[in-house]
Amino acid sequence: MPTNVYGINDNFDKFSGHVIPAMISKFIEAKKKNYKQINLLGTGRPLREFIHSNDLANAILKCLRLPKSKFKKIFNKTMPILNVGTGENISISKLSKLISKLVHYEGKIFFDKKYPDGTFKKNLNSKKINSLGWKPQIKLYDGLREIIDKKAKLNGF
Repeated sequence: MPTNVYGINDNFDKFSGHVIPAMISKFIEAKKKNYKQINLLGTGRPLREFIHSNDLANAILKCLRLPKSKFKKIFNKTMPILNVGTGENISISKLSKLISKLVHYEGKIFFDKKYPDGTFKKNLNSKKINSLGWKPQIKLYDGLREIIDKKAKLNGF
């Protein structure tokens, strides 16, 4: 069971995309068109945990390569559910500032509080998959920088 996944092949639509790709698209457009302000939905206070798609893929490969006996030591069921996360939370507000910085957008960020935030905190306990020897390798900052650099090149930015 992965936490919020992001990666280069995500849906970057500003309206139907997930949090990170939608935000990246909005900030790139705002930078390109020199908008003085960018509008985001909610208060910016909710906390989220994000995992790079490559880290998730490596977690899956790790599990597929482990002997069945290792799983049986941890689980009583034949088909266990493993949480796969990074253990790092970031507020939507801090995430927006980080993306803004990486895109070099210097305008204001406005959170429209008339839109709901959704669940305040979404994070996972990933101790079981960590006990199998898996740990995430890609820090949020580095993953975002990689994606933003690739998207910027594709958009002639």
